[in-house]
Amino acid sequence: MKKKTLQLSLMLALCITAFTSCDYFGGGGRKYETADGVASLVSDLKSEFGKDAWYTDINFSYHKSTGTSTSATGTKDPASKKMIEKTRLKGTWKDNSEITLSLTGDAKPEDFMFTLTELGDLKKLPDMIKLAVDKIKKEKNFDVVATNITVHSPDRLKENSEKFSYLLSLQPENGGTSFSVIFDQKGDFKKIID
Repeated sequence: MKKKTLQLSLMLALCITAFTSCDYFGGGGRKYETADGVASLVSDLKSEFGKDAWYTDINFSYHKSTGTSTSATGTKDPASKKMIEKTRLKGTWKDNSEITLSLTGDAKPEDFMFTLTELGDLKKLPDMIKLAVDKIKKEKNFDVVATNITVHSPDRLKENSEKFSYLLSLQPENGGTSFSVIFDQKGDFKKIID
């Protein structure tokens, strides 16, 4: 009898662990804070959009009830000027809308897009988050967590402008004052906006 009770207890513990760690039930924490989590997010993007896809924006956000969600606007063929906006929530991708780029002059679609290769497969993201959290703790005296990460291209290119930049949104664990931290395309800190 004790053996069966122990087996049932172990099975129940395994089921609870599986449910709390899977995407559907909001488990897995803030994936963008760890190297393994970032690798998983990049793998999801490559599986959905293609290994060599081009993007105008990628966004990761976290909420306790849904875990880490991803939204991105991308295309496999920039010359087509057609992009698709998709969201991954609770482990499932959903198509949101199709977007057609309208360009004037001699601008090319690639001028307003980036690839995961250009982002270095986002490997610097955990270090940028740690730096942002530490800076806000030191300069603003707040303990914060990253709630939203956005990588985006500028609306239009200007002379010497960056092809893309990172915007990190951070706030205390239970909400309240929020901060935005901007990093350049190399992953170097630029400024805090509060």
